[in-house]
Amino acid sequence: MEVVSEFLQLHDHKHIEILSTPSSTLLKLECFFYPHIEFSSELLSKHSLPHYFFLDAGPRVGRFLVEGTHIIHFEPCAEVDEHHFLWVLSHHVRAALHRHRGDLVLHANTLLWQCGLLAISGSSGAGKSTTAAGLIQRGAIQIADDLTALRAGDHGQLVIRQGAPQLHLTHAAAERLGLDRGARPSPVRSDKVVVPLDGPSNTIPHAVTEPEGWPAPSAPGLRDLVLLEPGDGPNVELSRLRGAELFLALQHCLYGPLKPCDTPASFRLQALLARNVRVWRLRRPQTRWCLDEVLDALEQALAAPSCSGQDPLASAEPRLHPADG
Repeated sequence: MEVVSEFLQLHDHKHIEILSTPSSTLLKLECFFYPHIEFSSELLSKHSLPHYFFLDAGPRVGRFLVEGTHIIHFEPCAEVDEHHFLWVLSHHVRAALHRHRGDLVLHANTLLWQCGLLAISGSSGAGKSTTAAGLIQRGAIQIADDLTALRAGDHGQLVIRQGAPQLHLTHAAAERLGLDRGARPSPVRSDKVVVPLDGPSNTIPHAVTEPEGWPAPSAPGLRDLVLLEPGDGPNVELSRLRGAELFLALQHCLYGPLKPCDTPASFRLQALLARNVRVWRLRRPQTRWCLDEVLDALEQALAAPSCSGQDPLASAEPRLHPADG
């Protein structure tokens, strides 16, 4: 089977289209093309090496091998599902490219809300997108959906790459929030829909955007990271994480699938996050709709302290310095 190797400077999926020919499926990304190559066993054997990532995306898409920072080898199946292909490319494959470039990749929605950048992480089904949708309805601006890529700025802050203006919500959440009109079915989850966001919803105010979609190195960095979890209690519980508990929680926020060599490579950026970002755990009741309570808890704990410049929950314990990481 013929395979196409493409030079990648990956932006969101608005810049990607599929071109089909009788003999192969081609990827078009910013009009850069590479010639056909063999998807050989020798190439596959490199999967265990750093800066190589192999993914079998199933019978509706095909197989990917990400090589280094800009090359993707793609072996299409007999009939490629275009929407599923674009989802895999803009999630798992893009995450691998970011990791190979030295970026920190979180499984999180990120928004600009009131006084700072807030990332909401958690496992699939935890309510990340529902919480993000609620914040948007309260005036937040979305920066990234589901996958948040970060890199160090000029002052040790973690700046965030802008993503596609959309949200992935369950049918029930989209209907309850009044966002079901104009939504399209998710290509990978039968219980979810993709809700497009209109206007400049993925633009960081006052931040100059570079050609690759990154803000300027002097742009504001991530201020808060919230790990959202279903809880057994009747009430919403929000607590600040520190020390070993913070580090262990952060491992659950990393976007996978990960290879053993991926996590140590990101330790420097994880140390920056631990030093400069407030990390929280929010547990919500599983048995009832509690979005307003979740939003109220976040607004009270996160927004007010950052606006005043004072953090009433700040710890007196020593912070991690760059040399320690």
